Amino acid sequence: MNATGVCGLQLYRYGETISIPFFTETWRPDSFYEKIKRNRTLGLHTLCLLGKIEFSTCVVDVSNEFI
Repeated sequence: MNATGVCGLQLYRYGETISIPFFTETWRPDSFYEKIKRNRTLGLHTLCLLGKIEFSTCVVDVSNEFI
Protein backbone atom coordinates (compact mmCIF):
# COMPACT_ATOMS: atom_id res chain seq x y z
CA MET A 1 0.00 0.00 0.00
CA ASN A 2 1.32 3.45 -0.86
CA ALA A 3 0.68 6.88 0.67
CA THR A 4 -2.40 7.39 -1.48
CA GLY A 5 -3.98 4.21 -0.16
CA VAL A 6 -3.06 5.02 3.43
CA CYS A 7 -4.93 8.32 3.06
CA GLY A 8 -8.04 6.44 1.96
CA LEU A 9 -7.86 7.41 -1.72
CA GLN A 10 -8.27 4.81 -4.42
CA LEU A 11 -5.85 4.96 -7.35
CA TYR A 12 -8.41 3.75 -9.88
CA ARG A 13 -10.79 6.58 -8.93
CA TYR A 14 -8.64 9.44 -10.23
CA GLY A 15 -9.83 11.63 -13.06
CA GLU A 16 -7.80 14.02 -15.13
CA THR A 17 -4.83 15.63 -13.34
CA ILE A 18 -4.83 19.42 -13.44
CA SER A 19 -2.28 22.19 -12.96
CA ILE A 20 -3.20 25.28 -10.98
CA PRO A 21 -0.74 28.07 -11.81
CA PHE A 22 0.25 30.74 -9.32
CA PHE A 23 -2.04 33.74 -9.80
CA THR A 24 -0.71 37.25 -10.23
CA GLU A 25 -2.43 40.60 -9.83
CA THR A 26 -3.11 40.80 -13.57
CA TRP A 27 -3.46 37.12 -14.50
CA ARG A 28 -5.97 34.77 -12.88
CA PRO A 29 -6.72 31.78 -15.10
CA ASP A 30 -9.82 29.68 -14.53
CA SER A 31 -9.44 26.97 -17.14
CA PHE A 32 -8.96 24.24 -14.52
CA TYR A 33 -12.38 24.72 -12.85
CA GLU A 34 -14.24 22.78 -15.52
CA LYS A 35 -11.90 19.78 -15.17
CA ILE A 36 -12.43 19.72 -11.41
CA LYS A 37 -16.18 19.94 -11.91
CA ARG A 38 -16.13 17.13 -14.49
CA ASN A 39 -14.10 14.84 -12.22
CA ARG A 40 -16.43 15.58 -9.31
CA THR A 41 -19.52 14.88 -11.42
CA LEU A 42 -18.03 11.49 -12.36
CA GLY A 43 -17.20 10.75 -8.71
CA LEU A 44 -13.45 10.86 -9.31
CA HIS A 45 -10.56 12.29 -7.28
CA THR A 46 -8.59 15.16 -8.82
CA LEU A 47 -4.84 15.45 -8.43
CA CYS A 48 -4.00 19.17 -8.42
CA LEU A 49 -0.46 20.22 -9.25
CA LEU A 50 0.17 23.66 -7.78
CA GLY A 51 2.30 26.28 -9.50
CA LYS A 52 5.33 27.63 -7.72
CA ILE A 53 5.85 31.13 -6.39
CA GLU A 54 8.75 33.06 -7.81
CA PHE A 55 10.59 34.61 -4.89
CA SER A 56 13.19 36.39 -7.00
CA THR A 57 11.29 39.66 -6.58
CA CYS A 58 11.08 39.24 -2.80
CA VAL A 59 14.78 39.09 -1.97
CA VAL A 60 15.67 40.75 1.34
CA ASP A 61 19.23 41.33 2.51
CA VAL A 62 19.37 40.23 6.15
CA SER A 63 23.13 39.74 6.33
CA ASN A 64 23.60 42.67 8.73
CA GLU A 65 20.33 42.30 10.62
CA PHE A 66 21.61 39.85 13.25
CA ILE A 67 25.09 41.23 14.00
